[in-house]
This record gives sequence, C-alpha cells and structure tokens, in this order.
Amino acid sequence: MSVFNRKVGLIQRVLPEYRAPFFNALGRACPAGLEVYAGEPRADETIKTASSLETAQLTPGKNLHLLTGNLYLCVQRGLLRWLRQINPQVLIVEANPRYLRTSTVLHWMRKRGRPVIGWGLGAPALAGSLAK
Repeated sequence: MSVFNRKVGLIQRVLPEYRAPFFNALGRACPAGLEVYAGEPRADETIKTASSLETAQLTPGKNLHLLTGNLYLCVQRGLLRWLRQINPQVLIVEANPRYLRTSTVLHWMRKRGRPVIGWGLGAPALAGSLAK
C-alpha cells in the first residue's frame, strides 16, 4: 500500500462498524495522522457504530438531525472547532448537500489553500415533487 505523508482529516455523519476496517487501513497509509470526526445516527436508524479506531483518532461528533424523509438535514456541531484543533493538510468529506456544515469547512480549507476530497456512495432517487 502507498503511503500519504500528510495529516488527513475525515468527516463522517456516522461511522458504521463495517467501515472501521477501511478507516484503519487508511490510517496505516497516513503516518502523519488520520483524524476522523463522526456523530451518532438518528434514533430511527439501525446503524451500529464504531466507538474507536486502531490506526486513527476518532472524535465523537454532535449531530443535530433536522426534518425527516426526503427533507432530512444534518448539522454537525463542533465541526469547525475540531477542524481548527487538528489543522489537517487534506480534508475528506462526504459529498452530501444534506450536511449543512460542509460549505463552512470547505471555505475554511480553501482559505488556507488546502485540498478537499468529496466522496460518497451516491444518493437515492428523489420521488414526488422533489424528483423534478
């Protein structure tokens, strides 16, 4: 595996247990450090979350979940404070417009001339009046 010798920050809404091995592998590839920020799922979600990582620092986040269904939004509290504290050279974020603090962290990183990588697994198809 290649090594990426830069401090990396990674923001997740939640960190499912099944993704922990991936983030541990990524942490091994980032000897300068991998810092992960992740909150808790909504009460109605059945996501079993990881409480720690072996090769990365996991910071528990505070998610404020707004609305439901197709109108669902999430505010990740304390995200900018975390970003200032860890001061990453590269940031990886979930590319999801429902996460309302993403634009704030993008601005913070761009102001410092640092790259941001957006990733995701795609978005579900919209139905009803939102489909247009």
